[in-house]
Amino acid sequence: MNNIDPAQVQNWNRRSSGSSESDLLVSASYIGSHTIHILGSEQLNPAIYFPGSADASGNCFAQGYTFRTTAGAVCSTTTNTTRRRLSLIDSQIQDSL
Repeated sequence: MNNIDPAQVQNWNRRSSGSSESDLLVSASYIGSHTIHILGSEQLNPAIYFPGSADASGNCFAQGYTFRTTAGAVCSTTTNTTRRRLSLIDSQIQDSL
């Protein structure tokens, strides 16, 4: 059963103008918008950022994960997205076997 409400968007505008006997022109406008039921998302397998450099054994540590690389190498950069949570969990499981 699908219980997701459809997105609803409302837009409206109002404009009024008028003039007086003394040649004075008055104008007013209002524009509005309202949106509800917008779906959000969260990555199920986000990249893990490992700050700093690897230790003497080539290990990098972050958020409870260990990543192995060469000793002294930079663990991660802000553009590195290859170290994903699920692949790190999988590698830790294989290491324990």
